[in-house]
Amino acid sequence: MRCGVFSVVALGCFMALPPVVCAEQVVYKVWPGADGDCADRECHLQAALDAAESAPGVDHEIRLAQGSYGGNYLYLPAGDHTGDLTVEGVTLRQGVAGGAAGEVDNWGGGLFALTNSTATLVVRRNILENNRAASAGGGCLLLAGGPEDGDAEGILYLEDPIIRHNVATGFMDGADQEGGDGGGCNIIVRGLAVVRNNLVHDNRAGGADSGQTFAGFGGGLYVEIMKGSAYLVNNYPHRQPGLFSGRFVRG
Repeated sequence: MRCGVFSVVALGCFMALPPVVCAEQVVYKVWPGADGDCADRECHLQAALDAAESAPGVDHEIRLAQGSYGGNYLYLPAGDHTGDLTVEGVTLRQGVAGGAAGEVDNWGGGLFALTNSTATLVVRRNILENNRAASAGGGCLLLAGGPEDGDAEGILYLEDPIIRHNVATGFMDGADQEGGDGGGCNIIVRGLAVVRNNLVHDNRAGGADSGQTFAGFGGGLYVEIMKGSAYLVNNYPHRQPGLFSGRFVRG
């Protein structure tokens, strides 16, 4: 870890290297049922995220005790979102992203992570399972770099996860059927993406609850290269219903 990094770390899931102590670094300890007061840096998850996002320019690490954290959690830093983001060693399950047609709350059922500017996004050693999104990224949707053509490029790493039993269902846009893409994960590249050592199985793109097919692309992984390069190494897609079912790469 280096200065300028925000990270979420699950305790008890793996042995982590000792963190680098920066001049300004704040560590929050989180466990299920903790209160919302972060004055002593021990609080529940959303309170810790709120405290971290309100103090740009300071390193923050949130250490999660083992347990179940139900609900939806939002991290939206102030300013230009220039900080790095690391999500490591957590299990994300039974998330639902199913808002209005075409809106961003249709994306990333388990995890929707976006960093602007030249930031680095690292998603490592996580389990994403039994999540669903109406539009894109049943398990996760990841984007490093700005969303517009003229924005700066970012760096994205998706490494060593288990991504299983997620679905991008598709949705109705008026009278039109829209397919869901990236049942396991939807990765948007604006700079550099490294996707390696992913175990991806039993995810689905398409097949909404209404009984319609809503055929989508990339039952396992959907990688869209809008700018830059993507490296896919040692990924293991298995049983992924959808068009170009195991993985779909578009560039």
